[in-house]
Amino acid sequence: GNTPPTPPATTVKVTGVTVTPDRYNLNVGETIQLSAMVKPSDATNKKVSWSSSDVSVASVNEVGLVSGNKVGNAVISVKTEEGNCNYRRLRQNGQSNK
Repeated sequence: GNTPPTPPATTVKVTGVTVTPDRYNLNVGETIQLSAMVKPSDATNKKVSWSSSDVSVASVNEVGLVSGNKVGNAVISVKTEEGNCNYRRLRQNGQSNK
């Protein structure tokens, strides 16, 4: 008899990614840890990559740790390997003694 082919393992598609905290100000010399929450929680591929629109203002490493480098504005982006994107606008403040 003919046996039907084994269906491939189900791939759960990523539907979106959220970044927390969603608003923040960062002073020069400070760091802030961002987290990316991939949805749905049982997605097959949860890998994300981080980037900054202006690394001279704020740089971000592969785990979402943002470092403030100079005063200005930068957009921190997180992108899943499946192409979902999320952006966080970062406002960089100068050092203040207040």
